[in-house]
Amino acid sequence: MFRREGENIMTAEHYPFSVCIQNLGAYNEGTLRFKRIDFPTNVKKIEAALREIGIGEPSEDGTNYYEEIMITNYDDYTGLGICREYGEWASLSELNYLATLLNNMKNNERVAFEGALEIEGTNNPADYINLALNVDKFTVFSEIEDAYDYGEYYVENELDMDSVPSIVRNNIDYEAVGETISSNENGVFTDENYVIKTQSIDCLYESREDIPEKYIVNLNPQEIYDNFLKDKNEKEIEQMSESYENIKKNIEYFATNNYEAFVKAIISYEKGIDNENALNVIYKEYIESDSMLLLNDEFDSIIHNLERQGLIKYDKYRVNELLEQEILERD
Repeated sequence: MFRREGENIMTAEHYPFSVCIQNLGAYNEGTLRFKRIDFPTNVKKIEAALREIGIGEPSEDGTNYYEEIMITNYDDYTGLGICREYGEWASLSELNYLATLLNNMKNNERVAFEGALEIEGTNNPADYINLALNVDKFTVFSEIEDAYDYGEYYVENELDMDSVPSIVRNNIDYEAVGETISSNENGVFTDENYVIKTQSIDCLYESREDIPEKYIVNLNPQEIYDNFLKDKNEKEIEQMSESYENIKKNIEYFATNNYEAFVKAIISYEKGIDNENALNVIYKEYIESDSMLLLNDEFDSIIHNLERQGLIKYDKYRVNELLEQEILERD
């Protein structure tokens, strides 16, 4: 049984069933990405599971994103063989709705459901949900294990035995009575109980369109993909922010403890100058000027003079670039 008598709460060991979902696209590419989900569940748990197996992420070749899943395995804890009716492409929302109905059943309702399955039979997954919604149409006789028990119960409670001679009462074949009555009632014996249908079943569920919205857990892969990109961008921004703070701390440290090296490093990075002598000249002129700010345009003039003196040399590509710049300045 998936529930103890009288319980109306869900605990880990009392989930009606669980399924293993797999990323179909990744599987077709030769990679196994799967996750087990206990039912009932909710949208947040489903989204977390789908994202864990890569649904919504870019595919391996980068041309699309993973969007399809398949169910590769069921664990049925009800003991009723319910999951046999479901296959690889079952609806997660339909599974969730059925699991919720089962999990909310009290013990006598669960017994009625078990009997209803045997009395009515099932042709498709929708039948399970419809029967779960119709358990009130079945009556449970507790502590009746077999035909003998039911025959004895029936004789003592349903028949007027006061006028029946004791010799007859003492020789009643209760088992035969129980078999006959249960056959006429189309009743079934479950574990320590007898179940009969007492009312006609209503058609309360036919397809997935009948699932109440609060039980729907199917998600749009495009939405998951958008959330994936959003989270990715937020993480990158967070990392950049953390990196910025670290860099800022390092800059503050060098600016405080070795200002000359700090200024030379900034100029070298921004202007592409590695010559130590040139950096010494630039730093000297910078530090002696009251009007010159760090990375001021005046640096370009100083650098240009150093280039003419041959103190700064570039490869041929840089030389051509400088010549073009000089021609533009003349024009």
